[in-house]
Amino acid sequence: FSFPSAHKARNGFVLSVEPDPFNQMLLHRTRSANPDLKGDVLPAAVADKVGTMRLRIAGRGRSANSLAGLSEGSQMGGIRQELTVFTVTLDWILERYPKPDLIKIDAEGAEHWILTGGPKVMEAARPVFIIEMTRTSAPTCAALFKQFDYACFDAVLPVAADKELAVLGDAWEVLAIPREKISQYAGR
Repeated sequence: FSFPSAHKARNGFVLSVEPDPFNQMLLHRTRSANPDLKGDVLPAAVADKVGTMRLRIAGRGRSANSLAGLSEGSQMGGIRQELTVFTVTLDWILERYPKPDLIKIDAEGAEHWILTGGPKVMEAARPVFIIEMTRTSAPTCAALFKQFDYACFDAVLPVAADKELAVLGDAWEVLAIPREKISQYAGR
């Protein structure tokens, strides 16, 4: 998602946050082949606190990697290995990088941790979120989106003000838009 986004936002900056060293290498390789792209790769995981955690590398496919402490998803196919990784919060990132317009989250069950670590981002930066969400994370995410006045929609359907999700767990891909920006996205 990072580099197609960077191509589309020619004048924008794209930050890829990736804890897996193998996936970091792929991002760096792609970036070096496209030197005109503005962006960076941050070798960390996003969570609810700055520190370290264990990253479980999936046996089946690295896109199913997850942080320890979360249930092992069916896509993992077992755990190949565990690594210690640095963790940062969305608010930590906001203090060091340009203000985000869009945040894409695909964190295999850590969505609630990520949003919990981002109250300044949600209150002051007001980005749009595209978030792949598990049912386990949905209640905490819903409460945070409500607290910070976001409207949530099924990301695969066109945005319509009367189509807000009543329950976040009803959609796998959620589009969360600050209420004051809904009209910019209506019909998309």
